[in-house]
Amino acid sequence: MFEKHSAIMLIIDPDSGNIINANQAAADFYGWPVDELRTMHIQTITTSTPEAVMDEMKKARLSRKNHFLFQHHKADGSIHDVEVFSTTIDIEGKDRLYSIIHDITQRKQVEQALQISERKFRSITEQMTEMVFVTNSIGSLTYLSPAAENLFGYLPQEMTGHSFTEYMIEEEISPALALFHETLLQQLNTRKVEVTFHRKNDTSFIGEVHLHR
Repeated sequence: MFEKHSAIMLIIDPDSGNIINANQAAADFYGWPVDELRTMHIQTITTSTPEAVMDEMKKARLSRKNHFLFQHHKADGSIHDVEVFSTTIDIEGKDRLYSIIHDITQRKQVEQALQISERKFRSITEQMTEMVFVTNSIGSLTYLSPAAENLFGYLPQEMTGHSFTEYMIEEEISPALALFHETLLQQLNTRKVEVTFHRKNDTSFIGEVHLHR
């Protein structure tokens, strides 16, 4: 079961950091044969300091923590982001760390790309005089540009988490929701509509809203 499992698995001595066992999936991922991995120290494949590695293994051994994020070396010299789940098992009367490793390199790259895109988006919208807002699929506001304060009298953070319909006059809420859901369901790229909104001071104004999915 261990040797043939498709998940990357290592069994480690928490006292020394020596790799006691590795399955074929680990050999395929790291690029070293199973027999060679069994002679290696966990420090050989991680970029973390020896002190940091031993500290994390201690936490896993004491069940204080079982989920870890590391960067691991492969035999070809490449470095991959990995997610490690470790638990203590008893083998012949000795505590061993049973670790399952997931390669999350692509996920981290996507997350970083999204963070860069979000920073660019915010840097642009925060310079605009027009208000830009983002909602989730149920219409709750997740982002508002600083221009929201000039239009509505509320700080952006005061409006975040509220439904966009809370700032509309009552008679326009139903058709606005219908248009919102139609835009989502039909995956329409752009819609333009005039909506009457009310401000914090109870005055109202007509705004032209451009909906983009």
